[in-house]
Amino acid sequence: MRRLDNSGTKTAAQVKAAYPHECELLSTLIGEYTTAIIDYVKASVATCKFEVLYPLDVNDGSVPNNLNQPPAIHWGSAKLDAFKTEGFGYMFAKNLAQLQTLIQYPFVVRNFSRANSRCLLGAYDNTDPFERGLMEATAEGTGDKVLWAFDQFSMRSFSLPLFRGDRYVVIVSW
Repeated sequence: MRRLDNSGTKTAAQVKAAYPHECELLSTLIGEYTTAIIDYVKASVATCKFEVLYPLDVNDGSVPNNLNQPPAIHWGSAKLDAFKTEGFGYMFAKNLAQLQTLIQYPFVVRNFSRANSRCLLGAYDNTDPFERGLMEATAEGTGDKVLWAFDQFSMRSFSLPLFRGDRYVVIVSW
C-alpha cells in the first residue's frame, strides 16, 4: 500500500483519484468482514436481523464514501435488513438540507426500501431540528426513527406520542 500524503487536506474525489486501489481494498475488506459475521450468526440463528448504522456527517470531507461503505453485495438489502443513518453534526449545525440527505440516503443512494430505511436523530436542546427531522422522515415513509439522548429528551418535557396519525414508532435510546 502506498504511503498517504498528509501535506494538506484533500477532497474525497482527490483521495479516490489518488488512491483508487486502496479505497476499493478497504471497502472490500469491510464488506467481507461484515458478511462473514452475518453468515456466521445466521448459521446459528437464522431469524437474526442485521442493520448498518452509517454516520453520514463524519464521512463528509476527505473520506470518500466508497472507502468505508462496501458495495451492495455486502451491504445491500439482500444481506442487510435495514440501513440506518445518523448525523449529529447535521443536527448541531441545524442544516435542514443535510438533514434531508440523512433521511433519504438509505433509499436514494443505497436502494433500500423506505420501510427498511432508518435514521438516528439527536435531541439535545430546544434549538435542534429533531422534530422537523421526525416529520420529514415520517413524510418520506421511512422505518424506525430513533431519538438519541433520553435525558435531554426528558428534560424538554414532551408528551408522547410525539405525532398522531400514521403508524409511528419512537425509540428513545440511552
